[in-house]
Amino acid sequence: MRCTANRTGGYDFHVIEAGTRLDFELMPSLVSVMPREIWRSPDRPVVQIALPHIFVSDDELYLTQMQAWASSDAIRLPGMLIGGRFPAHIWPRSLNLAFEWSDLATDFKMKRGQPICYLFAETKHFGSKIELFEGEMTAELSSYLSKISDVVKYTSGSFNLFERAQEVRPRTLVTELVK
Repeated sequence: MRCTANRTGGYDFHVIEAGTRLDFELMPSLVSVMPREIWRSPDRPVVQIALPHIFVSDDELYLTQMQAWASSDAIRLPGMLIGGRFPAHIWPRSLNLAFEWSDLATDFKMKRGQPICYLFAETKHFGSKIELFEGEMTAELSSYLSKISDVVKYTSGSFNLFERAQEVRPRTLVTELVK
C-alpha cells in the first residue's frame, strides 16, 4: 500500500498492484485514516488496518500490543506503531494495527506469515498458564460485542466505561470452537 499527499491537504492510499492479493474494493473496509485532530503531526497520518482477530478471556487478562521487534522477517512499518493495553476479559475487541505513517516515501508491505505485532499477556497470578485457542462466536459473545464495539465512535475516554461493561458482561463468553 502506498500513501501519498494530495492537493487538498489530505492523503490518498493506493494498492501496489505488483505482487498483491488485495482487491482495491476491500481497502475501505480494512484500512482507515484516523481523524486529523488526533494526529501528533499534521504531516503524519495515523492509519488503522483491521485485523481478523478478537481476543477475549473469561479470566482477568490484559493484552499489550507492541511492535514486532525480535524477528528478522517482521513487517517494517513506514512509521511508528501505536500500541496499547486493554483488558481482554472486560473489553474484547477486534485487534487493529495502527501506526503513524511518518515516511511517505516508504510503502507499507505485508506478506503472509510475517509477524505484524506482538501481544504481551498479563494475568493477576504470576506464572499462570495462558491457553490460546480459536473460539466460537456464540450468541452471548456477539451480543456483548455489539454493546461495546461502537462506543469509541461516540465518546472518548472509553477506559472510563470498563466498570459499566463489567456489570453487563455475561459470566461466560469463551467457548472453544469444535472442529
